[in-house]
Amino acid sequence: MYSRLELQHHLIGLVLDNKLFLAPLKNPKRILDQGTGTGTWSMDFNADNICNVVIGTDLSNIQPTMIPQNCFFEIDDVNLPWIHEADSVDFVFSRFGNGFSKRNWDHYLSESFNCLVPGGWAEIQDMDFAACSDEDSVPQDSAIVDWHRLICEGASDMNINMRMSPVALKAQFENAGFTNVQVVNKKIPIGPWAYDQKLKEIGSVQLMNFLDGLEAFSLAIFCRSLRWSAVEIQVFLAQVRQDAKSHQTFHRYWNFFVVYGQKPVNERV
Repeated sequence: MYSRLELQHHLIGLVLDNKLFLAPLKNPKRILDQGTGTGTWSMDFNADNICNVVIGTDLSNIQPTMIPQNCFFEIDDVNLPWIHEADSVDFVFSRFGNGFSKRNWDHYLSESFNCLVPGGWAEIQDMDFAACSDEDSVPQDSAIVDWHRLICEGASDMNINMRMSPVALKAQFENAGFTNVQVVNKKIPIGPWAYDQKLKEIGSVQLMNFLDGLEAFSLAIFCRSLRWSAVEIQVFLAQVRQDAKSHQTFHRYWNFFVVYGQKPVNERV
């Protein structure tokens, strides 16, 4: 899992031109990385801003033990009340916090707003979990389309919403009190089908990421929620892999997006 998450971090680096975030930060001193995973984003931010304190939180203790100065990792659940004091954090960051989790974004943004200093920023990077195609090149009866539909249906039965709208998330930012809310959308092709060389490279990395994580993504939902047998799952996933590799025929992509907003400068909690 560690290598796949590292590949995923590399992928988003390509998508965002090696930028870790898009919010217009100015000399942030205390950064909170919610759902840090392997901790790579936190350590990279720390490397670029060595004098800052970066705190990465996650439910899993999978971060390295040898970490840079001023970088810290904590076990925490973002769906519970946050332990950080009001007006104490300059930047709250989250990447891929929606998929396969029951994250309550209204609660998350309320807690972010509370702990941010006036003028501080919150940023969420995530994906809408749907097989998109601008020219309708993906047949609706294909295995990969069926896989997306079944994953979303099975996750919904477990009270997990795999679909995420940046427009709806922008409204949630604003409802929580954030201003200057911005949305940036990026395509992540599945496979190197794009003519643009940068998108072709992104698509190649995403295809590796998708194939490497396909079984891990699928097993829990297909077994527990959809009640498929192990044999049924493996046969179906073989068809999904075949579709995923047919990138010259099926021009699929996922919509990756960044939403960020600012706590008003004159705001006090």
